[in-house]
Amino acid sequence: MGLRSLNNTASSFNDPYASTGLEAYLPSNAYFTGKWYGTYGIWAGGYRGATPGDGTTNLIQYVTIATTGNAASGGSLTQARQYLVGCSNGTRGLYMGGTGGNTTTEYNIIEYMTCATPGSNTTDFGDLTLKRTAAAAGCDGVRALCMGGYDDSAYKNIIDYVTVATTGDATAFGDLTQSVAWGAGCNDDLRAVRGGGEIGGNTNVMDYVTFQTLGDATDFGDLISGNTAYPACCSSLVRGIFAGGHNGSYMNQMQYITIATTGDTTDFGDLSESRFAAAGCSNASFRGVFGGGKISNGNTTNRMDYITIATTGDATDFGDLQDGNWNTSQGTGRQGIAALGGG
Repeated sequence: MGLRSLNNTASSFNDPYASTGLEAYLPSNAYFTGKWYGTYGIWAGGYRGATPGDGTTNLIQYVTIATTGNAASGGSLTQARQYLVGCSNGTRGLYMGGTGGNTTTEYNIIEYMTCATPGSNTTDFGDLTLKRTAAAAGCDGVRALCMGGYDDSAYKNIIDYVTVATTGDATAFGDLTQSVAWGAGCNDDLRAVRGGGEIGGNTNVMDYVTFQTLGDATDFGDLISGNTAYPACCSSLVRGIFAGGHNGSYMNQMQYITIATTGDTTDFGDLSESRFAAAGCSNASFRGVFGGGKISNGNTTNRMDYITIATTGDATDFGDLQDGNWNTSQGTGRQGIAALGGG
């Protein structure tokens, strides 16, 4: 998952969309979304209690990814919700879908914020093709994808896309290899990879699409953690990292893929605590940050950890979110945007 950072002088290199002018503005679940090549890591929405109910929030909070420390207050979403998904082209950050605190009211909302001003409120962008929650996301700087999800009666395999620079409703892209929700997404400039989640039980399947080619997803490989739901995700131009989750127990394992090469994940290291439903983001130095989630005592956590994506090893303390959120949205793209599902 990733986006390029604002004013990144190297942002036009190795970028197939450099001529679009978008690349210079790119600043991945407890359910946050994240992007690489970004200045800020931005968490939005989520649930602020240990048990789903009416504790959903519209809070936006953010960090400067290059500098450890606690999160600052941002603006607000147009609708408080959890299990939303987010991504960005670096200029705009999108938040898509989600559910209310009663977990029975799904939304087809797409809203956006200006990435350079994380203190700002979001604005209406358009609608998904159908209401759903707990999808995965990806963004190559031009197109944003919303993959899979759940609509309170069935798991979905549908992939939607929008052109991030142009407001409007989503269009059908293709189908995933399975109907799945509560997984995670990561991407490079060419591919979006979605992994893990629930299909009735948990799944370890990863599949992928090529952003600029409409069509159905193809099998990528498997998560080595087994059938795993609620992972967080972040990515660089090379690697995608899946962190934490639930495979019958709370997990602290991080695992990675090389996005350009299909295959199973490889062990990366451990988070500072076992958790699921956190969210991840990353920046131009390929620092990945994971924050929030639900921990094994049944409570939520506000802890943030960070890693250097190019170097395997355990995570290090980054600071604290303002609230311990979980069920946040997760996503990928070109900037450090994270959407919280809950708290």
